[in-house]
Amino acid sequence: MPAAARAAGPPAHPLVSVLMSVHRDVRFLDAAVDSLLGQTLGDFELLLVDDGSPHAERLRALAERDRRVRLVVNDRNLGLTVSLNRAAGLARAPVIARMDADDISHPDRLAAQYERLSAQPGLTVVGSNYVAVDTGGAPLRTIRLPEEDAAIRWTALFANPFCHPATLFRAADFHAAGGYDERLACAQDYDLWMRLLRRGQGANLPVPLLRYRINDQGISATRKVEQEAVAGAIRRVEWLSCGVGDLDPERVAAPVWRLQTGAPACDPSDTLALTLATLRLLDGLAARDSRNVAGLRETLAAVARRVLWTAVAALGWRLAGGWDGRRLLALAARFDAPEVAACLALGRSRAARRWAARPPDFDFACTGHAVPGAGVVPWTELSGFAGVWIYGAGEGGRAVLRVLRRLRGCRVAGFVDSVRRGGFEGLPLLSRADFLARPATGRAVVIASGAWREILEGLGGLAGQGLFVADVEGDLRLYRVPPPPGGSGSADQDGIAAGRTGNQRVEADGCPG
Repeated sequence: MPAAARAAGPPAHPLVSVLMSVHRDVRFLDAAVDSLLGQTLGDFELLLVDDGSPHAERLRALAERDRRVRLVVNDRNLGLTVSLNRAAGLARAPVIARMDADDISHPDRLAAQYERLSAQPGLTVVGSNYVAVDTGGAPLRTIRLPEEDAAIRWTALFANPFCHPATLFRAADFHAAGGYDERLACAQDYDLWMRLLRRGQGANLPVPLLRYRINDQGISATRKVEQEAVAGAIRRVEWLSCGVGDLDPERVAAPVWRLQTGAPACDPSDTLALTLATLRLLDGLAARDSRNVAGLRETLAAVARRVLWTAVAALGWRLAGGWDGRRLLALAARFDAPEVAACLALGRSRAARRWAARPPDFDFACTGHAVPGAGVVPWTELSGFAGVWIYGAGEGGRAVLRVLRRLRGCRVAGFVDSVRRGGFEGLPLLSRADFLARPATGRAVVIASGAWREILEGLGGLAGQGLFVADVEGDLRLYRVPPPPGGSGSADQDGIAAGRTGNQRVEADGCPG
């Protein structure tokens, strides 16, 4: 750069101030700074903090290369959090961006993020997807983050919704929120996002605008245990602010996250408890933030309806009775899910009819429902068959597969399902018609579905030829189905399907059919 340009000094009124702190690791510093100096939005300043680094001369040389680089020197190592606050206090721009000394920004990063922030006045922080790279710069995988505000707020209850060095936020909001909490040596960004989201909305651009280096000398690697502990404490505070302080996020956060993606727990009591926990979280988040974010409840309602459908599909009419069923109905109404409420109401009436018509040997227990007329057998009995087929390509089927794979001498041939076909868990998946057309010699069938009564009606002719039911709704006991009286092949004559009413059903691996 010409000497005259350097003498002119840094821009007096830049659009963006980029904060970068350097301590010891400068292996990738030149590439990181070059990626900023090559931005298509050139009106910015880079506040490069020398945080007690032994590479002072190298940092000074970088500052002399370009007038937009301002060197900030700490008299000793103060740590990342304090250094970032110090740089933010010296920033001249109304917008602050973050960048680490080992990452690479896409040339359009600042321009794209600044344009989005300027176009949306209610936006307080904007990030982007990113590409994780190894120390040599080779791409490992693309990380996709939630893009819209409601999804970001929901994700923030479980994990950090932004990539810190890929963010850009308003300086006024940053200072009004109190900046980075200097009591936190790590996860300070996660804490900041929670406070910024109280003041406005968040967004992530769908394009990867940063190459994030997986660095064994970075804070995420060297202070991983401490970082996870601090993040857990932040989550507990957020859950408390949503009115669910009685829930332990460290225990239920992971299964609740799986549930909202449509994956129920195997145990129905767990699915019910997690459904209630998820809906309470959604309700609390909507109540807390709806005043600042228009339409938040309507957006979160889509997640709530998916969670309710997951519960209905997994539990069916068992949601009918008791206090928990009434709570689900009330929450369904609050999230404007009339179709779910109707299904739950249908379950209440079906449950009443089933209970009134139950046969004398119908074993109803809170852990599940035993199979009338069938005897409990050890799982090792399946080792004597040439091949075992699992009926039910859902969570129950996965649970049975895990058991069978631990049995010595047991060969799992594949899965059968009433609707799906193709493959499941790396094994063949047949329709019922295709399965029944195959030779029956030497095979066993394990029904792994809460709708075993209906399935038995279609497989009744196999009773006594290796037909089993796994109690996937309880403690995974295995029942062997006896042959029907007189060998008629009708499972109803055995009383196995007693109490079945109507044509509507809810299967463990599907929605109402």
